[in-house]
Amino acid sequence: MALSLKERTRWAINYVAEKDGLSNTKIGAQLGIKGDTVSSYRSMATDPKVEFIAKFCETYNFDLTWFVSGAGAPFSGARDKYPEVCGETGDLMSTQELMRALEEEEHAAIAAQREPLDRESAEEEPGDILIPAPMPFDPTYFDFVPMAEAHLAAGGGAFVLSEKFKEYYAFRKDWLRRIGTRPKRLVMMPIKGTSMQPTIMDGDVVMLDTGRRRIFDGQIYALGMGETIMVKRLENLVGGRVRIIADNRTEFPPYEAEARDIRIIGQVIWFARELVPRE
Repeated sequence: MALSLKERTRWAINYVAEKDGLSNTKIGAQLGIKGDTVSSYRSMATDPKVEFIAKFCETYNFDLTWFVSGAGAPFSGARDKYPEVCGETGDLMSTQELMRALEEEEHAAIAAQREPLDRESAEEEPGDILIPAPMPFDPTYFDFVPMAEAHLAAGGGAFVLSEKFKEYYAFRKDWLRRIGTRPKRLVMMPIKGTSMQPTIMDGDVVMLDTGRRRIFDGQIYALGMGETIMVKRLENLVGGRVRIIADNRTEFPPYEAEARDIRIIGQVIWFARELVPRE
């Protein structure tokens, strides 16, 4: 039975990986794509893109006709060693015809995924602002950050961290790499209390980078004292002390504590706020 495009892609990547001892990351680097993308193709989670096929064949000397249509052999000498992946030769299309056919197939698949959204947009009332339908979701471009459960504890602006997670939120990997240390070190928490107003309001959500625990003066951190976690600005003082600062100084004046009594949970690197009042 002839292999599908996904199966040929998996076979080709596995062949290169085993022959040259390459990881998904190294193959991706040679092709100018992310290792996660190679992994998704290798596991047949997503269809390979036209650009990937062309670059793969050029880099590893694979036959483009075989890769796109399954006809012929993947490379010279493969028919004797790997007859199970080879196809009939027959009447072969030109390279240009093959790529055009693959591009048309790719565009048709995208259009099929967009059709329900386009139909929904077409049903909008006259005068409505139409937002273009999004492209198909590619999970390889995203990491998921957990939302920790939290509740108000004694003391202004403090909350107790639970090890349970309510939800996970998707963020682009390139954005997370730009602002954080590692995605696995990120966690989001809802804020309760008014101690950090007007910067962070009651009901806002913050993202903590638990890989950032070094104190830089004036930055905002989640810090543990006892069993509570507070979100405050910190300043280093002489003698191993730290000043703990709330932005709402009228109600919560600054105070000092010994650095050894403070457990830095992580630095606040991002926050979000709902502007629409809840009913």
